[in-house]
Amino acid sequence: MADAPGRHGTDVDARALAIFACALLAGVAVVALLAHAVLSFEGRHSPAGPRPSPLAHAELPPEPRLQSSPPVDMEALRARQERRRTSYGWIDRGQGTVRIPIEEAKRLALERGFPVAPPGKAR
Repeated sequence: MADAPGRHGTDVDARALAIFACALLAGVAVVALLAHAVLSFEGRHSPAGPRPSPLAHAELPPEPRLQSSPPVDMEALRARQERRRTSYGWIDRGQGTVRIPIEEAKRLALERGFPVAPPGKAR
């Protein structure tokens, strides 16, 4: 006997599907309860409560280390960069090389012009 037009083997055993769904939910519930019991076992039966992490009092590892707070580190880096861009300071005191704010350097470059290499001396 041929299937009705538009039907292509869509017969589903609703009872079997319901049994499967109930068994799956029961399994998930059992696993969740076991996980909760295992994770709370140590703290409940220890007289002093949960033990601190062994890394809590360890010495810092050698450089380079992972960042403990990347947003705070990025903010500090940007603050240092901003201070360097907007302040005066020595780069090499022995040679008399100084750092000046960017805006001041732009103004001086426009006023004085840029140095030009002598002809025949390519860099």
